[in-house]
Amino acid sequence: MVHGSGFGRTKMHAGLACVFAAGISLVLGGCATVRLNQFRSFSQAGIAYARASQTLMDQAGAASIGADSAILVKSREDLAPDERRKAVTTSDALLKRRLVILHQLKNHAQLLQSYFQTIADMVDSSAGQDLGSAAKGVYDSLAILGKPLQTAMIGNERVADFIPAAINIVVVNIKVKALNTELHTRAPLIERELATQEAALNALAKDLQDNLTIKLNIDETQGVIGPYAATDGLPADWLDRRQQVLTANVAVQSAADAARAAKALRESFARLVAGTLTEGAISGLIQDINSILDLATKIKGT
Repeated sequence: MVHGSGFGRTKMHAGLACVFAAGISLVLGGCATVRLNQFRSFSQAGIAYARASQTLMDQAGAASIGADSAILVKSREDLAPDERRKAVTTSDALLKRRLVILHQLKNHAQLLQSYFQTIADMVDSSAGQDLGSAAKGVYDSLAILGKPLQTAMIGNERVADFIPAAINIVVVNIKVKALNTELHTRAPLIERELATQEAALNALAKDLQDNLTIKLNIDETQGVIGPYAATDGLPADWLDRRQQVLTANVAVQSAADAARAAKALRESFARLVAGTLTEGAISGLIQDINSILDLATKIKGT
């Protein structure tokens, strides 16, 4: 009787152990699936960030030219012909350097876009070695382009002054071998390239605020206040000019949004590889990225 009871308990324990093991397997499998989905979502967010920042670079370059041209026009009457030639030559040289840096920053973002696409491909592919080589090639190009950006000047702003401290990257293993190897090899390095983007966008935001403020002050003085205070009748487009100037001030206040989006991307990447990123954080990241496109649209309207 006792032996039969013990045997029954043994069978019951064995059955429970099997159920428990199966449950753990389902939970771990479910967690792994959730995490892979997060890598997919984050990669798409990273690609969206890269595209949005490239659009911003184009608009920032146009804004720089517009602000500089407005200053030259305003000061022209007070300058002698030789001084005018020197002023425009000096301004052209400075603008050319600034546009080169913006182009380099745009290329850096394009490479990040390629990297995030490679990460997304790793999640859904068994071509591990080929994708690992692709990721290494993209990173090598990122590092080459990122180094001079870290010491660049955007207007009067030094990018180096805005480089954030490194995040201590902890990589939690993931079941996709190629992705796991990539993260253990290059996640801390990618965090630094994202830090370069963040620093450059902080410097750019400050420069944009300065440029847009100068241009809008000139536009308001010459196109809104001056005509309104004059004895002549108002120009037919005065209402439109005033609305444009006042609306464009929103872009000045929004310039820092792009840098905050870059910071959110970098911090989300660190949480992603550590296995602590939430779906809510990804949704918030997408909203931050959308703010970059909003800023680019606002700048275009100035």
